[in-house]
Amino acid sequence: MAPPTTVRALRIRDTALALIARPGGAATTVRDIAAAAEVSPALLIRHYGSMDGVRDAVNAHVTATVTAALSELVSDDLLDAGAQDSLAAALLDRLGADSPIPRYLLRMLVDGGDSGRALFRELYAAGRRTVDAMVRAGVLTDASDPRARAVVLTTHDLAVLILREPITEALGADPLSPAGATTWGTELADIYRGLQPPETSEETS
Repeated sequence: MAPPTTVRALRIRDTALALIARPGGAATTVRDIAAAAEVSPALLIRHYGSMDGVRDAVNAHVTATVTAALSELVSDDLLDAGAQDSLAAALLDRLGADSPIPRYLLRMLVDGGDSGRALFRELYAAGRRTVDAMVRAGVLTDASDPRARAVVLTTHDLAVLILREPITEALGADPLSPAGATTWGTELADIYRGLQPPETSEETS
């Protein structure tokens, strides 16, 4: 069945997204959403059938929104920005700084289930396309295992995106801001340089 598309149905969905994304949002009820959306619980049930139906609609909306944004990112615009712009920063720019979607992503990915796994597959696929495009453009060097590289980079960007608030508090700068990204990237580079494999006995003999 196609999701409801009336103005009130979409307001219910967007209100549910904002409420569920909040701390403690897992306990959100039909009555909570109806009150915040200024509709009756009966109207919510008429559109979505149950609280599970509301969650399914929100999951589908978040997945479609993120997938569409990621598709836009695999372009010359992202490549022209160079390796200093992360997929997370570019995605946040398209979602909007006040979007509840990053917080909702955390819930989807941590809670798991079919929706969370499907979303990660979409994110990984977009990350893989971006990495491949950057290699073709000469922004990145070839990887011995492109799949592993895409998984690592996608996971890193997701961590920064969904943990942005506590990272900002601990770091003293937003990791997705220019200043914070510079601090973050410099430290990562230092860490990776310090993790060079030790010389073998054959190399030292």
